[in-house]
Amino acid sequence: MTMFVTYQENLSLDSFKHLRLVRELGKGGMGRVFEAVELGGRHVAVKVFHQTVVSFMADHEDMFHDLQAAMLVSHPNLCRLLDFYRDEQIAFLTMELVEGESLRAILKRGHHQPVPHGLQLAAEAVRGISALHAVGLVHGDVRPVNVIVAPGSSAKLIDYGVWYPTALCKPPNSLDNRTYTGYEAPEVWLGAQPNQASDVYGLGVLAYHLLTGYKPRKSPEQKNVIHKSAFCKSMPADIEALVLKALSWAPEARPISALVMAEYLECALRAY
Repeated sequence: MTMFVTYQENLSLDSFKHLRLVRELGKGGMGRVFEAVELGGRHVAVKVFHQTVVSFMADHEDMFHDLQAAMLVSHPNLCRLLDFYRDEQIAFLTMELVEGESLRAILKRGHHQPVPHGLQLAAEAVRGISALHAVGLVHGDVRPVNVIVAPGSSAKLIDYGVWYPTALCKPPNSLDNRTYTGYEAPEVWLGAQPNQASDVYGLGVLAYHLLTGYKPRKSPEQKNVIHKSAFCKSMPADIEALVLKALSWAPEARPISALVMAEYLECALRAY
C-alpha cells in the first residue's frame, strides 16, 4: 500500500490521500499518532514522525532493518505493525488499532493490582518483549503508557519498532531538564542507548508498580529500591526475588532474558 502526504508540523486531518484521519490519539517525542480508516474500511493507528526524526532516518538506514524485522513479528501481546512509508519530507507508520485503556490510566485509579491480575499483566508484557528480543529487537520505552489493556484484560505493548536516540527527542540543551519517570534504566538515564537489559529493567519496574502500587526508585541516582516491604505477603518469594533482580543497578546482574522472567511469572500465575 502506497500513501502520500505533505509534511507539516501542524498536520491537518485531511492531509492523507489514501487514509481518512479520524482523530488524534496522542503525541510524543517522535511524532503524533492518529486513528485512521483505510480505503477498505479497516481502522488503524498512524504514527506521523516529526521532521527531526525524518531527517535522522535519511542518514541511518539501520533503522529500517529493525523496522522491517519488527513488521514480521506477530504476537498476541504486541500491537501489529502494518505498513511504512517515507520520502524526503515525510515518514509514517500504520499499526493495528488497539482498543482498550492504557496501563497508566489503570494504575492511576488504584493503589495496586490484585496479585493474580498483576501477575497476568506483567507476564503478558514480558512475553511481548520476549518476542521482540527473540529476533534481536529492543523496545526501548517500557512504561505503563505503552501498555494497552484490551477488553478481557489482555495486555498489548505499543510504540516499538523504530529506534531513535533519546537525545534527539528533546530540544537542544534540554537533557539536564528531563523528567525522571521511574522507568528509565540507570545506564540509559546516563546516556547509553536502550538494549535488552534496559528492557528487562523496565519490565521489573512495571511488575513492581503493578504488584505494590509504587515505583521502585524516586530518582535516577537512588541505588536502593524503596518500599521492599510493600510486596503482598501472599507474593511468592521467588517472584519477589525475580522482580528485585530485574531492578538491579548493574545490567549484568539482571535476569538473563525476558523469556526467563516470563516463565517465572507464568509459573507463579498458575499457582493462583
